[in-house]
Order: sequence, then structure tokens, then C-alpha cells
Amino acid sequence: MKNLFRISGVLLFVLSIFLIYSCKKDKPTPPIITTTAASAITQTTATSGGNITSDGGATVTARGVCWSTTTGPTTALSTKTTDGTGTGIFASSITGLTAGTTYYVKAYATNSAGTAYGNEIRFTSTASTVPVLTTTAASAISQTTATSGGNITSDGGATITVRGVCWSTTTGPTTALSTKTTDGTGTGIFTSSITALTAGTVYYMRAYATNSAGTAYGNELNITTLAPPIPKIIAYKTTLQYNSNGNNTEVVEYVMYLNTNTWVNSSKEIYSYDSQGHKTQLIHSNWDTSTQNWINNYKNTFSYFAFGKMWLGTEYIWDTNTNAWMARSKYDDYYWNSTNLYRTYYFWDTRGYWTYYNKYQYIFTFDTNGRISKQTEVAYDEDQYGYYGSSSSSYFTYDPQGNIIHTGESVTYDTNGYRVEMIYKIWDSNLSIYVVSSKTTYKYDSNGNLTEYITIIY
Repeated sequence: MKNLFRISGVLLFVLSIFLIYSCKKDKPTPPIITTTAASAITQTTATSGGNITSDGGATVTARGVCWSTTTGPTTALSTKTTDGTGTGIFASSITGLTAGTTYYVKAYATNSAGTAYGNEIRFTSTASTVPVLTTTAASAISQTTATSGGNITSDGGATITVRGVCWSTTTGPTTALSTKTTDGTGTGIFTSSITALTAGTVYYMRAYATNSAGTAYGNELNITTLAPPIPKIIAYKTTLQYNSNGNNTEVVEYVMYLNTNTWVNSSKEIYSYDSQGHKTQLIHSNWDTSTQNWINNYKNTFSYFAFGKMWLGTEYIWDTNTNAWMARSKYDDYYWNSTNLYRTYYFWDTRGYWTYYNKYQYIFTFDTNGRISKQTEVAYDEDQYGYYGSSSSSYFTYDPQGNIIHTGESVTYDTNGYRVEMIYKIWDSNLSIYVVSSKTTYKYDSNGNLTEYITIIY
């Protein structure tokens, strides 16, 4: 009996030991995970993820990927994703990347036993490009300023560090020029104030934007600044010079502008004479303010009959391309008698010969001093071989010096009979009266030659 109890006790001990060990669970381990290769790589984003093939005997409570620009990224970094729980395949969206940069990525999974990492992969984000932008049409154009700007629709994957507008008087302006604006940073619309322009000038402009990849330009536009205001002339001065024979050899005209007190060169005429005192040539030139020189404009030459009447006048213009005189027109005179003049006009054909233009008859009436008191101009009808109608008739009166007196002129003379002042009046239709338009004063030398006259405009 005692042996039976001993055997029973042993069996009970062995059974208890078996029951204890059969009820004890296995200890969990970290999950098993692999990292998915990166795809859909851009300048700032990429897609990766992982595949958890074992939870290690405990629930996976967090999973995702972590990344860094150095090897061995961990979940201690802020650069990670959180992509659900559990085992299996998951995808992760990687954001906030810098263009053209190499990144190291590992998938991770966490359970109660700890965090496990997948294999480390590496990829490089797409390199940055220059920005994309357009140029804003110019507005508020004045003589010296304008407003433009641009719209940056893409930064090219890198921060815009400077933007603005550049301009030039030739096409293709760049930021290498000093003529540019600097208008902040970043993408979007910006406005630029363009200054220090020259009036009446064509300018070409482009918006620009710069990032680490370089500088890009918007479309090129052009504008023309407003023309400078035409300065108001308030006075004219004319000076005359004579040779020893009393022939007028030079006439120079000056002008004075509003709010100034300076005479400025305007035009000049130089005369030449033959031995009989007949004017044979006139050269007219204008003052060039940019070069500060006299520039030839036109020239007239004259030929005379033996009895002193002019019979040929030819006009030339100055050709700036060849720097030579070029014939433009001429007229021939034929005197039927002292009271009849036939004048035929021609123009110079570019093919190299004179071409008939038209013909007029001038009929003169003279006063007792032999001066023309009436001139009638009759147009010649070449097709009908005759004259018709009076196209115009002009009447002339003279002062004691032989100067023609025009309608509206009121002249004052000195004791020698020289005109010293002339006031010119015009009809004011609003006031229904004549009003003073200008006043001219005259100066003479000791020989009685007119040397200067000044006209003030009212």
C-alpha cells in the first residue's frame, strides 16, 4: 500500500510540472520588415513603404519609413511617416525633400518588444531647375518711368532668392545690366517700378527670377516712353552779316524757350554772290543739339540772264547717307516781257533725269517806284495747251525802306525812316477784335544795314 502511495505522489508531481510549462507563453520579438524601393521621385517628394512579414508575436502598433541625408535614419528623427498598424505591405509618402539631394530610407515597425528596421535604401531627389515666369505688360508709362513686374508660377524646386525686371534699349536685357529692379523673393505676382528712362525712347524689358539652378527670364516686351514736351518758343532773334559790297552773306536765327533766358542756335543761311552782286547760292543748315554742330539741310543755286533776271533755280537736299548734295527740284524762268514770267517746275527722278512737274504764268503790276504791287499766278494746263483761271492774286504795299507791309502789321519808324518796331495783330474770333500776336524790334549798323531783329511771341 505504501508503494502505491509513493507511485501516486510521483505521478502527481510530474503532472503538475507538465501543466505549469504547458500554460507558459513564448516571449515576443521585434517585427520582421523589409523596405520598399523608392518610386515617383520628384524634387520634393517620393514614395516608399515596407512589408511586415512577422509581428514577432506581438501586435504592430506603429509602422512607416524614416529618412535622412546621412546613413542610418531612425524614428528618433522628425523626418518619418506613420502609416497605420499591423502586418503586411504598406506605402509611405515622403515629403519636404530638397531638390538634387541624396536620401537614405528605412522602413520601421514597432511592437511591444521594440522597433525593427528594414533594409536601408538610397535615392536622389530630382535636381532643381530654373524658375518659370512671365513678364507683366507695362503700364503707367511716362517720359521717364513705367510699371511692370512678373508672375513666377514655378520655383523650379528651389527657393527664389531674387526677382525683378531688367531693361535695355536693345533686345535681350539681362541681370548683368545695372538697369534692373530687385523686388523680393518667392513665387507669385510681383510689381516693379522702372525709372530713369529717356523720353521718346523704345525699351525692351523682361522679368527675371533666380534660384540655386540659375536665372530665368519671362517673355520680352517693349514700350516707348512718352515723347518729351515740345518746348514753347517765346522769342526769335535773327542776326545778319554783310560783305564789303553791302551784300547780305549770312543770316542766323536763334530761339528762346519758355522759362529760360538763353538764346539757342536754330538755323543758318549762307549766301554767295557773283561779280554783279547777284545771289548765286544759298545753303541752309540746322543746329543739331546732340552733336552741337550745324548740319546741312538744303541748298539753292541760281543762274541769271545777261540782263540780270534769274532764269534757273535748283534745289538740293543733303543726303546723310552719302554726305553729299542730292538734286531735288528746279525751275526755269522765261520772260515774255517785263510784266510776264513763265516758270516751269521739274523734279529730279531717281532714274537720273529731270521730270516735268508743272508750269505757271506770273503777271506783274508795278508801282511808280518799279516795285511789284500785284502778282497774279495762273496755272498752266498742259493737256489743253493754254491757260485757265487765276489760282491766286497777291497785292503788295511797302514802307519807306521798301519792306513789304503785311495785313495786321503796325510799324513804327525812326527819324531816318527805318522801321524800329513792328507789332503784329491777329483776329480773335472769341473776342471779335484784333489782339497782339508778336512784337519785333530792329537794329541797324552805321551804313543802314539791318543787323538784328528780335521777335517776342505773346
